[in-house]
Amino acid sequence: MRRMPCKVYRGMFSNELVVEIGTQSYLVEVDKVDGFIDGQGEDGTVEVGYMTDQPGLWAKLPTIEYKKCIPITEFDLTPIGSEVTC
Repeated sequence: MRRMPCKVYRGMFSNELVVEIGTQSYLVEVDKVDGFIDGQGEDGTVEVGYMTDQPGLWAKLPTIEYKKCIPITEFDLTPIGSEVTC
């Protein structure tokens, strides 16, 4: 796993947070996010898996509804683990 920079906002329930990456927002599990203070858009990081077997590099976000994959560059990640598949 790796970590990706994001903005962190409060979710509707205690087990979720909203992370903003670029112009998109995603609902994720609270224990996958670092940087939550009061949920007002703090800088934080979200734990992501990543894969390289598709064209380009993709991050697998720990979204609550399903595991959302988004295209990224290697510069979007902070290394802390290994590859996964979406």
